[in-house]
Amino acid sequence: MNDVTQVNYEISQRIDRTYPHTITDNGVEVPLGDFSLKYVAEDPNTKTEVINKSDGNGIDILDALNGQIEINITNIDTDIATGLYKHELTLVEDSTGRRYKAFEGTLKITESITD
Repeated sequence: MNDVTQVNYEISQRIDRTYPHTITDNGVEVPLGDFSLKYVAEDPNTKTEVINKSDGNGIDILDALNGQIEINITNIDTDIATGLYKHELTLVEDSTGRRYKAFEGTLKITESITD
C-alpha cells in the first residue's frame, strides 16, 4: 500500500461518534482478510496514546472484501483534554507482520459543557 489518506476528525468531549471508512490504495478498495487493524490517537506533545482501537475492539469490519470499516469513538475515549491530537489507522499483514498506514491526520477534541 502506497496511498496514505489524510483524515481529520472533530468531536466534542464526552460524545460518541462512529466514523465509516473505505480503505483504499490508489483508489482501489483493499481487501482486509489478511490484515489486523489498529487505530491510535496520541498527544503530539507528550507522545502519550489517548485512544487505542483494534478490529473487534472499537473497529468493526463491515465488508472485508471491499475494505469497509467503522471506527467507534466512545464518550469514554473523548473524555480527555481539548486540543489537537495526531491519529492514524494502520493495517498489519497477519502472515508477515508488515505494517501499512491507511490514513493519518488530526483528531480535534472541542469543549463540551455537558458532563
